[in-house]
Amino acid sequence: MHTRPAAETFRVLVGEFEFQIVRNGEPVTLSAGPGTTVHVPGGKPHLFRDELSATESAVKGRSRDGLL
Repeated sequence: MHTRPAAETFRVLVGEFEFQIVRNGEPVTLSAGPGTTVHVPGGKPHLFRDELSATESAVKGRSRDGLL
């Protein structure tokens, strides 16, 4: 896992991704398919990875104030 000072927002375009974020001190795992948007607040430990194949695509946005 890693952290970034700014918030990040991910939108899955193709394929399946696994996201993990720490909530209340515990890791929470989310499987996300096409059309899913995942927002990670700045400073939150998180990771993401592709799950199924080499045909995944996601768009990531980042801003200082968390607004895209």
